[in-house]
Amino acid sequence: MNASRTSLVDRLRTTARDVGDTHGILYYDTPEQTRFRSYTDLERHARTVGQALTSRGYTTGDMAVIGLSTGLEWADAAWGALYAGMGFIPAPVAGYGTGAAIGERIAGMAAAAEASVFITDSNVLDRLDADALGIPVLLLEDLLDDGDAQAWTAPAIDADTIAYLLYTSGSTGDPKGVVATHGTVVATADAANIIWDSSPSATLVGWAPMHHIMGLMMQVIIPAVNGANAVATATEQFQRRPVFWLQLMSKHKATMSAAGNFAFALCTQLATDDQIAELDLSSMKALFSGSEPVRPETVRAFVERFAPAGITEKMIAPMMTRK
Repeated sequence: MNASRTSLVDRLRTTARDVGDTHGILYYDTPEQTRFRSYTDLERHARTVGQALTSRGYTTGDMAVIGLSTGLEWADAAWGALYAGMGFIPAPVAGYGTGAAIGERIAGMAAAAEASVFITDSNVLDRLDADALGIPVLLLEDLLDDGDAQAWTAPAIDADTIAYLLYTSGSTGDPKGVVATHGTVVATADAANIIWDSSPSATLVGWAPMHHIMGLMMQVIIPAVNGANAVATATEQFQRRPVFWLQLMSKHKATMSAAGNFAFALCTQLATDDQIAELDLSSMKALFSGSEPVRPETVRAFVERFAPAGITEKMIAPMMTRK
């Protein structure tokens, strides 16, 4: 069978079977506090949420807007929607303006995508006028409490079923809706494995927000599809201390990571000689720079500054930008 013709559900189930107890997503809520979601646990949570959604009448082809206040729960919600046969639309909700502005954004995305439900948590819901969203609201914590993983049945999906709809960040142009099917996402994960190695021997590290394609793919989708370990932290942790990103890469022997051009510039400017002396980044195979214009001078300065830690030009992988 052509691997790209399988669904994301098929691939997570395989990952959980093969490496589920030893591999997963390690999430740093703070530099001192972590939570670990093994792929065995993630797959069980996905079945739980998926069953809870189908028991409420949602089915293959329905769309769910997802907006959560914390990063690790995005994995449960996104995979749960997929396990119900639904597609999902990630929505920015944390630190993105007033409750009214967030509500307007969610309502607009839901209307444009003809979404059936908004999946969120109580912290986000407290900031919103739920009646103004125009669609039912479900709390992720309720879905996890109410669902029955053992009662889950596989949805009628294939490689052509919509997995998610992303609205691009608009960093270099107006936001645009981009549809991804199960087959295209699986093929992307397979290509990442072939070109850069995102197999169970790999570790992907990142801090990009989960509503963004960089965070979603690098920290939730590709690792789970290919069985790689993921290490993630909240965007706020990078904003407070940019070098924390590099320290995570060093500590966990990362092989792949990604960020925007500005992040490389900040690390170059703010990391001290003593901090750099404690880093070992020689395990890196691919360090992507994208989601905004990639500036050669930024890349050169970063490579020069962190060469003592093991960074080389061959590790840097510029990504396509939009205009």
